[in-house]
Amino acid sequence: MCKNKIAYVFLPAFVGLAAPAAGVAADWEVTPSLTVIETYTDNVDLDSAQAEGDFITQVAPNITVRADGPRLDLNLNYTPNYFYYPDATGDKDEIRHNLNFTANSELSEDLFFVDASANVNQRYLDRRRAVSSVDGSRTLNRATIQTYRVRPYLTHHFGSFADARLEANVRHVRSDDDERLLLAGSNFQKATSWGTSLTVDSGSQFSRIGWSYSAYYNDQQRVSADSYKNYGTRLDGSYRINRMLSLLGSFGYENRDANSAFVQFDNVVWDAGFRLVPGPRTSISFRYGNQYRGDTFSLSAFYRITPKAQLTVTYRDLLETYQTLEVIDAFVIDPFSGQISNNGTEFLDDSFVRTKTWQVSLQGERGRTTYSLSGTNRRYSNEYATRDEERSTVSASLGRRLSPKLTVSVYGSFSYSEYTYNLGTDDIPFFVPVDDKFWSAGANASYRISESLTSTVAYVYSDRSGTRLPLLNRPSNYISISIRAAL
Repeated sequence: MCKNKIAYVFLPAFVGLAAPAAGVAADWEVTPSLTVIETYTDNVDLDSAQAEGDFITQVAPNITVRADGPRLDLNLNYTPNYFYYPDATGDKDEIRHNLNFTANSELSEDLFFVDASANVNQRYLDRRRAVSSVDGSRTLNRATIQTYRVRPYLTHHFGSFADARLEANVRHVRSDDDERLLLAGSNFQKATSWGTSLTVDSGSQFSRIGWSYSAYYNDQQRVSADSYKNYGTRLDGSYRINRMLSLLGSFGYENRDANSAFVQFDNVVWDAGFRLVPGPRTSISFRYGNQYRGDTFSLSAFYRITPKAQLTVTYRDLLETYQTLEVIDAFVIDPFSGQISNNGTEFLDDSFVRTKTWQVSLQGERGRTTYSLSGTNRRYSNEYATRDEERSTVSASLGRRLSPKLTVSVYGSFSYSEYTYNLGTDDIPFFVPVDDKFWSAGANASYRISESLTSTVAYVYSDRSGTRLPLLNRPSNYISISIRAAL
């Protein structure tokens, strides 16, 4: 059984950060629940040479805590998932912790604030190994990754001229699943970052011209790799030509210090672009410049089709360590639902990587129907070229509330990856190109038995087809029934 107790150790500390603000009036809501799921699958062990069937019992107690007040906003969701595998050899059970926590507190009115975040989740270590669309299957390619972040900051208003913010930032990424990391061949190790920044933004007296000055320093200490430091300064400006169009630009200096020619950088940085707002439902921002070696650009476009439906298009270019990407992706806020969405880098290592990501998403509601459609293309350029990868994913979902008690949904996804795979050894490598296709589809029906009981029946099918990966190319079926009780 997994003995990971990290959620119990860190949770009181993070909640304690909000305690000074707790005395201020806030609406608190605590919702405990218990879910029991019984699943049959014909492919329970993803690492085995042949497909094996088994019944999986999952017991998932959950607690959700929300606080909403003038000086405190807090959201916590924690589930220790217990899995039991009756036909397994060796250990028959596992515990996998899932935690999402955010807190924003104002400790001194309009002066001193503290933001804290924590995320504990299961991640696949390498998409080139066994993966599944269902949590119930077992694999050594899955590990628990923990990300924690604390940001205390001070603010000051210089009348209508400018607003200043002085911030400290502490981030920690780790995994205690050392055996899984070793067996999966992952070099991902814990890292702690310390940083500070100063930002001064123009005040209300600037109408057509806006400006922002920033200076920053970050130091990331990695256990099994060299430290990574970056610092710089930047002046950002905007000029509003008319109600619809504004010109954007920035100029500054950045130093990236690491024992890697892939990331080493000491130069001027700049970009220029525009923001177009032709109406209340449309916004487009585009920037082009030099942020690393070579040209870079960014794009963010938004169109609200109806009050409950929107289309977004984004492009992101980042050069970071995998540990930093874990922190960034762990606390991404979905623009439609407003909830934390853990996108994940889907590959874990101690190296530097440059990711170029296109994402298009359509989400909405119409009456009793909810729908979503998204497409993502991400290119990984690693400091070690043999770890480069390009992945494209398309996913869709459709849900319908048939009655006040009955809801049904269907969903599906397809992922296509291109990378190289070592068929040799570390001493005598033999890399070959791989085309990897993974698709999954499912349906479920949920019925509310009473105010506190909800039952769900679900079916999921997945399959994989990859050249040079014969052991992973097999279909999987999952049939499950669950009941959730709000306590």
